[in-house]
Amino acid sequence: MRLYKNLLVGDQIRYKKYQVIWKLKHNKIQLGVYIILLAPDPQNLMEIIPASLLRQSYYQRQELFVLGIAGSKEEAYEIARQLIEEVYRHTGGTALREYIQ
Repeated sequence: MRLYKNLLVGDQIRYKKYQVIWKLKHNKIQLGVYIILLAPDPQNLMEIIPASLLRQSYYQRQELFVLGIAGSKEEAYEIARQLIEEVYRHTGGTALREYIQ
């Protein structure tokens, strides 16, 4: 699992950012935390999943790239929207993969 160098963190969990990151890296269960991932399929931009799904074998076999963490699904959608707006402002399009690398 890799983290985006400018990891986006929602206000609801900003106070426990480092605890959440530690738990992500050590495969610990986290309820009420949502992860914004770069989608493994190049046709999609992002995936928003509950952090508890990271314990499933499918996600454990994947090379995940975490773009952001949020305290609720709504907050995760807002972070994803902000990221797409930032990409659009800088590139004039939605080339997320090229923008973050």
